[in-house]
Amino acid sequence: KTVHEFLSFLAKKMVKLSEEVYLLERFLKGELQEGSEERLRALSLIGRFYPSIPEVALKEAGLNLLKELKREKEYIDTLIDRIVFRKFGLNEKDKEVIERRLLCP
Repeated sequence: KTVHEFLSFLAKKMVKLSEEVYLLERFLKGELQEGSEERLRALSLIGRFYPSIPEVALKEAGLNLLKELKREKEYIDTLIDRIVFRKFGLNEKDKEVIERRLLCP
């Protein structure tokens, strides 16, 4: 596989993680209606990582999962940065300039 294919894979993973983080955040805030498709997806997501979790522990499990998903997103984001910067021969100073321009256009 090429670097571009790998970056594409990582980008798709980031999109999926972002969707899952958003869904869990809404679940934890109580924004998902009982019986709604979104709430069922959130419960299914929690259930994939915490099978047979009692209902009283759903919020805690959701919070733990949310933290883990955010850590994974951060790791993948860092990995993407490292790959791109290495591919284009950029150093830490270049990275700071680029990040500053992206954050403060």
